[in-house]
Amino acid sequence: MSGRRNSDHDHDSLQYRTPRGNIPHRVMVQEIARAPVGGTRNMSQYPHKYKNQEGPKDAKYPLFDDRERPRRFVNNDKGYRPDTLYEYPVVTPDKPSFNYDRKTTPLETVLQPIAPANRARMIEPDQRHNTPGWMRGITSSNKTIVGGIYHPEGNTGDFERARLEPLDRQGREHNRMLHERAQHAPRSPTWPTKSTR
Repeated sequence: MSGRRNSDHDHDSLQYRTPRGNIPHRVMVQEIARAPVGGTRNMSQYPHKYKNQEGPKDAKYPLFDDRERPRRFVNNDKGYRPDTLYEYPVVTPDKPSFNYDRKTTPLETVLQPIAPANRARMIEPDQRHNTPGWMRGITSSNKTIVGGIYHPEGNTGDFERARLEPLDRQGREHNRMLHERAQHAPRSPTWPTKSTR
């Protein structure tokens, strides 16, 4: 991962801090690893190129400086240039993983209340809204993570940069849970199962 950070922690001990909640770096790595490579055509239109320009039309500014972006070799005449950035949806506590093979649900549909007759249907994974949510991971063309961005509360048109910082208690617990899941075979439920007698 490129970019400056004022910490001696390894990346698994870091999180992206936002006013909407903190996302462990490890979660972002896992989400991007399972996603298709940038530029792949699919139903959801993600991942897609990130232009790195935010703000009002007359005062655009980049969220990532050129010195933070990975560089790639173009040719002998042009030399090295900043690599293309791609935007990936990242799972958040209020949103499950994004399905890249399904069409993205329009925001107007997501904001509408769910009819009582359809609530039970929305529990099924293939019936849930396929929304990218408010958090995104930004990568280079070869999936090297550059940083995280998020939609501010109530503003789905702009992005702000998520700051990288050491994990808080909740993030450490989440990492511990992921580690235990990877180490142990799936366990039976803790509640008693129904008797067959």
